[in-house]
Amino acid sequence: MVLNALRHQEKVSRYQEDVAELTEKLEEQKIVVETATEQLEESQAQFEQTELEIDQVRAQLADYQQALDAQQTRALQYQQSDYCA
Repeated sequence: MVLNALRHQEKVSRYQEDVAELTEKLEEQKIVVETATEQLEESQAQFEQTELEIDQVRAQLADYQQALDAQQTRALQYQQSDYCA
């Protein structure tokens, strides 16, 4: 009975060591997940900022294209008025 109790105590000690080791690994993994989450949030914020900048550039490009179209139209009208005169 004493030997049985000693074996059980050894098993309990090993299980406690395993639990302590697993708890330490879990804490390490939590840190890894937290770091990855922070990086993901930063990347998402950068992505959103980049999207805004792209939209601004597209709007500027559309404005420039519209101005160019208007200028070309005026140039054609001017040329046509010269031919008619």
